[in-house]
Amino acid sequence: MAVAEGHAGVEVPAPPGVRALLAANPVPEVLAGCAEWVVVRMDEPPSLGRLVAGVQAVLDRHDALRLMLRESGALLVRDAGAVRAEPLVAEVDGCPETEANRLAAQLDPRSGDVLRVGLLWDGVLLVAHPLAVAATSWPVLVADLEAACGGARPGGSGPAPAAQARAGARRGELAYWHGVLAPDGPRLGARPFDPAADTVATADRTWTVASPAMAEILLTRLPAACGPSPAEVLLAALALAVRSWRGPRDALCVTLDDGGPAGGFPVRVAADAVRSAADLAEALDGGPAAGRLLRAAATAVRATPRAGSGYGVLRHLDPDAPLAALPVPELRLAWFPQVRGVAWRADPPAVVERQGKALAAVLALAVSEAGDGSLAAEWTAAGRVLDADAVEDLQRHWEQALVGLAAHTPGSR
Repeated sequence: MAVAEGHAGVEVPAPPGVRALLAANPVPEVLAGCAEWVVVRMDEPPSLGRLVAGVQAVLDRHDALRLMLRESGALLVRDAGAVRAEPLVAEVDGCPETEANRLAAQLDPRSGDVLRVGLLWDGVLLVAHPLAVAATSWPVLVADLEAACGGARPGGSGPAPAAQARAGARRGELAYWHGVLAPDGPRLGARPFDPAADTVATADRTWTVASPAMAEILLTRLPAACGPSPAEVLLAALALAVRSWRGPRDALCVTLDDGGPAGGFPVRVAADAVRSAADLAEALDGGPAAGRLLRAAATAVRATPRAGSGYGVLRHLDPDAPLAALPVPELRLAWFPQVRGVAWRADPPAVVERQGKALAAVLALAVSEAGDGSLAAEWTAAGRVLDADAVEDLQRHWEQALVGLAAHTPGSR
């Protein structure tokens, strides 16, 4: 990365999400070339000069975009002004996916290369290393870059939670997290998840899409009528799908990936609402059991202490907290709403990964709102644990669950 001479920095402990990624991938070379990327569309793209100036303002404001990964696993955050935008920004002519892969190959947090920006004819391509930009950072960065390209001062970013770990400030939550991570039912896969063996090279990726009309009901009308957030609706849909797919269980434990620096947190959805066959049929038909399951999903999320921020602190930063010895949930759910600035709008995030990078779970479901308003779901399964036929079967139950929850929305029938 272009670093101006004479600029120092400060070494800071890695936040929980970074620690989790480094723990699952102890060979740093595996993380070189990994990236998240988005295409930001606008009616009038900025000039190259204005984009460079905007990127410089965002670099100077956001510490995470100036980080460098040390051998110790700590992060060196360079001073504002130390990383120059000019070498990181260029006009690009290829299709976004091709250009994103090309730019991702230039990223390596060990050298401080965590950001590349391409100026397209109809927008801006942002390519960032996952250690630097979590999914929920995209709305902030898109809005800040739009403001900076217009000459306004971008917003800031929050502090790291390492001090809480050193002080043991979150240990009062240990009993809660142990309860959430208690066994929840029969194993979904053929064997336990193993991040050393279950890597990108073994992943099976498939996609499902729900129509814009279905998405509008689930993401707008159902939350407005019944109170759950879109993420809670999707969590209830996953719980209903798994119940229909694999039969009754005590609860469903899922890592809810909010995309923040904590790296997500587990939630435990009680299965009482759909334990019996009659309740299951009622939920799939949009009846009262669907409402009880929505309430259970919302309760599981909202009962989480401090929006789940303490989980990563206890699991990855506090050496005296035993959470690291507990297994992670087999399922992971991420929700990516549309990223918008004032006049800028971003496509759903995509990723570039190395073959040796560890997967996050036996099955990770990433749901996003596409540009046409449809609800797109990317399913990433550890192929040696959960075979393609099993995933396809679960996807059929997922589609039925979406239909059932949509039918629960007043006026949808």
